[in-house]
Amino acid sequence: MYNFDEKGFLIGICRAVKRIVSVKHIRSKKILGANQDGNREFISLLACICADGTAVPPGLIYQGESGDLQDVWLDDFDSSSELAYFGVSKKGWTNEELGMSWLTKIFDRNTKEKAGNSRRLLIVDGHSSHVNIKFINYCDRNRIILAVLPPHSTHRLQPLDVGIFAPLATAYSNGIDKLMHRSLGFSRMTKRMFWPIFRAAWSDALTMENIRSAFESTGIHPTDPRKVMAQVAIRTPSPESGNREPEEQTPMSLRGVRRAIKTVAKDHKVLEPTISKLVKATEKLAIRNEILEHNNQNLRQALCEEKQRRKRGKPMGLVDKDNPGEAQFFSPTKVASVRQRALEIEQEKEQKQAEAAQRRVERQIQKEQKAQEMLERKQERLRARDIKRQEREMRKRQKEEERQQKLADKRLAKEQQDKEKRANTHKRQEKRKQVVEPESSQERPNPRVTTSGRQVRPPVRYLD
Repeated sequence: MYNFDEKGFLIGICRAVKRIVSVKHIRSKKILGANQDGNREFISLLACICADGTAVPPGLIYQGESGDLQDVWLDDFDSSSELAYFGVSKKGWTNEELGMSWLTKIFDRNTKEKAGNSRRLLIVDGHSSHVNIKFINYCDRNRIILAVLPPHSTHRLQPLDVGIFAPLATAYSNGIDKLMHRSLGFSRMTKRMFWPIFRAAWSDALTMENIRSAFESTGIHPTDPRKVMAQVAIRTPSPESGNREPEEQTPMSLRGVRRAIKTVAKDHKVLEPTISKLVKATEKLAIRNEILEHNNQNLRQALCEEKQRRKRGKPMGLVDKDNPGEAQFFSPTKVASVRQRALEIEQEKEQKQAEAAQRRVERQIQKEQKAQEMLERKQERLRARDIKRQEREMRKRQKEEERQQKLADKRLAKEQQDKEKRANTHKRQEKRKQVVEPESSQERPNPRVTTSGRQVRPPVRYLD
């Protein structure tokens, strides 16, 4: 015995949440509404439960124009340990094709082995996605008895509406509320974050006790029609709370604590209540410190989630190319195979990137080696040029020294020649003197006086 129905999720809208507050806070008119994301993207759930306390794996219909799933939507889906089916429609709603696909690919495959040769009773409401000729004919051919509930009675007669969808919506709202509280409103609710929150809500709501209680509350199993009438309860109004005397406020700041301490020092009569206030204020300050630390931790987590949310999704390529317009549910096995293929492509891409990076490193090393070789050749040329310059300068100095030596030799030779020439001249003069000078015994003649009165000493050769 099974009950099948659909439920829609506006992924960023929480249910109305009730809180208990004091009359003082209500009168202060400072209470704000609950914070929620407000994302109105629609995701439909196709749920089915069995009277024995089990549930058929859920079918989720995401909203998407392309008809294909995006890989980021299922980042947190573990196909090895989790079982769920995923589909896509333009508005995120179910239709006849998706209902038929759910019947053939999800319900029949997951319940046929349990039923064996017995018939299966499927209780549904009157929605057109599961009350049509194709749906009814398939049920008739596969030993499925289809029971359609009367209109406007599902809130009393349908187990999913009575005992499952309410705790599921509450658990999902609590998940969104925790997300908003943890991130202080900085994280946005997206389809990528839907599955982790829904998975936790599904596990909390669809327990064996809840499922059996849902069938029992409607009187379907065990059969008891009186259960439906017994659900109507008379509500008595709660008495109005009387006016209370205003209580003395607890100091919430450092200045208030200091004021209370001064009061303790001045008046010992109020020692006990003041100390109580100080203790309470200290506790509140400690709690505030813990809240701040908790908020800081949640803000860091919200930043990480926001970074993941901004990751651009890629189509997974799950749509059947032969029948692209046909409504399809994608099983975990198919999702896992596509993920494996995507992982292989990613690994191949990373390998190519690593090889390209290695080639860039090798080219850089070769470039550096070539630059080093060019630098060494340049230095070698500079050294050879310096050696040649030094050799030229040395040859130039040698030539200059040789030239100076030659000049010195020439000067020395010329001086020697001049000296010899002077010596020869002196010798000739001496020889000439020896020839023309009279003997030393002869006396030189006395000078003669000319007619003009000058004294003239004639040479010896003219004496005769």
